Amino acid sequence: TRDLPFTVLPGIRITTTSLPPATVGADYSQPLAATGGEGQLLWGLIGNAPTGITVTSAGVVTGRPVREGTTNILIQVRDARGAQDTRNFQFTILA
Repeated sequence: TRDLPFTVLPGIRITTTSLPPATVGADYSQPLAATGGEGQLLWGLIGNAPTGITVTSAGVVTGRPVREGTTNILIQVRDARGAQDTRNFQFTILA
């Protein structure tokens, strides 16, 4: 047998815990944050967001919502090794 060296990297974790409300027809921009992982982080939505809202690959919830209401959006971050984390956010859009 032989000993093989290896490094245990910290897991990736979304640290943003909530999203502030948006307003119909107003520009919205809210950066997301994560810890751990290796290399570039890529962000995205799993499923759908309210009309007019998206998540950039750099981790910003952005857009101009068109309809009021509250919904849940599932956001994912992935690192260069393929490690990932997801978090469900309640997202409110005010009139």
